[in-house]
Amino acid sequence: MQAPACVPPANSCAPLLLRLHIACDLVAGFGQQHHGKKKGYLHFLEPHTSGWVRRYVVVRRPYVYLYRSERDSVERAVINLSSAKVEYSEDKQTLLRTPNTFAVCTEHRGILLQASNDKEMHDWLYAFNPLLAGTIRSSSPGESQSSRSRPLRGCER
Repeated sequence: MQAPACVPPANSCAPLLLRLHIACDLVAGFGQQHHGKKKGYLHFLEPHTSGWVRRYVVVRRPYVYLYRSERDSVERAVINLSSAKVEYSEDKQTLLRTPNTFAVCTEHRGILLQASNDKEMHDWLYAFNPLLAGTIRSSSPGESQSSRSRPLRGCER
């Protein structure tokens, strides 16, 4: 494995390069957190039982990996985000009486997901689809609920 470009060579001016190396680490660390990498638990609406199931989710764009728990070493499902559609609708949340939900629609099925709170939902939306999350965050507080909604369509193909 080749060292990153910001790692100083061993036979160089150590004090100056050490500071540069630390700066490179800080920049690299900042970027990693904000490029579609997120881990944690989400609730999934089970289609056959109409109940919610808690699953451990890892987002490494363009893929979402689903596990039964954090300790599960077997990927139970994989979603390719480049061919899926992430959708969010405040109107749908009100209609279903399920806050902090969004949907992921693939070619074969639609999946309704629920986060524990509003902040977590926006963090998950950002990991799944940064552009969609940005449009929701940028909506001004004075707008009506329906004007900020993103329709949940396209799941039924």
